[in-house]
This record gives sequence, structure tokens and C-alpha cells, in this order.
Amino acid sequence: MGMTYLERLGLTQEVAEPQGESLLIGLTGPPGVGKSFSGRFLDSLNPADIAPEFANTDLTKARTLTMRYLLARHGYRGRTHITDLQRYHAEVRRQGEGADVLNPVLAIHSSIVIIDALRHPDDVGHFKDMGGYVVGLVGPLEMCKERFMADRTDVKHTEVAGSDEAWEQAAQEIDAINKCLDLADVVVGVEQPKNAMLDDIRQAVADLYVPVLSSVHN
Repeated sequence: MGMTYLERLGLTQEVAEPQGESLLIGLTGPPGVGKSFSGRFLDSLNPADIAPEFANTDLTKARTLTMRYLLARHGYRGRTHITDLQRYHAEVRRQGEGADVLNPVLAIHSSIVIIDALRHPDDVGHFKDMGGYVVGLVGPLEMCKERFMADRTDVKHTEVAGSDEAWEQAAQEIDAINKCLDLADVVVGVEQPKNAMLDDIRQAVADLYVPVLSSVHN
């Protein structure tokens, strides 16, 4: 039996049936700023590693879902080339179905769910309506470009890595991303050692969610 489209892309994350409440966080920021790197870091942690207070809840794991996974789940069957992903997502929004891309996240239970990444203010608005919080990552654009051009770990970059054209395609979203950053609940600067950056991101998640948990459980 052949592999499914999602399996061929290595995107086999399953969305569970509704059974409980999760905590939602969306990452936003310019291409190359480190959203996927940060998402993988958070995905590797237990909730109690993010904040000790999470140990006293029914949250059992942290998990990161990529936007290309959510787009494929919605129906995208093209290449993982960043331009094709952008074009499909823009058409989905134009047809008024942008919320349908994000809504499956609500079916995940007992998790801290991280979305990598939100790139349009309409998506940020709907994500917040879903009860999610947004963490923005910012850094000098030249540094972001250098990281983007060198990236060989992200499938959406590997087909076009090292190309000025690839950067120009990705950078078309920067105006929309700046609007996303204006809507972010907290912004983390990434122009610092990686360990310090990751700790700031972990702390940002803790600072956003612990007051919410306190209000729920007290």
C-alpha cells in the first residue's frame, strides 16, 4: 500500500478527537527569524519544563504543528515550495476559508499546542478568537535573510535554499507579518545566543499561560 500525501512529506501528525482543553500558542515573525527552530524546541519539552505550574494540570505534552501540515490537512497537494504554499493559503483566505485551516487545532486535547507559524493578521485574529496567544519573534532583517538562505533543515526551504529569488518570495509576506507582530501578545528578540533566546521563548509561554491557569483552577 502506497504512502499518503502527508506521509510522503513526513507530516504524519494526527489530530485527536475532542476530549479536553488545550493551551494554544502561535509563533509569528519574518522568514529566517527562527520560528521553526523555536517550535521544535518547545515540542521537545514537557509542559512542566515550560512552567512548573503546568505539572498540576491535565496538560500531558507540548506539540508543534506546522502551517504546511495544516494546509495539507485542509486539502493542499502541491509542492512544499514556499511560493506554492503562500499562493494556496492566500486563495483559501480569499474564499473565506482561512478559519478552516486553523480550526482542527481545537480538536487536540490536554496539550500545549504551538503553531509554526502565523503569517497573516486575519489568521492571528482568528487564532485569538479561538483562545490562542501569539508570540512574535523579531531580529535584524539581514540576520533573518542569512539564516533563511542557509537553512537546509526545513523542507519548505530546501528546494530553493541559497537563492535570492527564494528570499524575495518569502519576504513578500513581511508587511503582513509586521501587522501580525503588532497583534502579538509578547515579542521576543532573537539577536542573542540561542540558549538565551530559547529560554526567553519558554518564559514567554509560561508568562502568558500561568495567569490563565491560575484563574481557571483557583
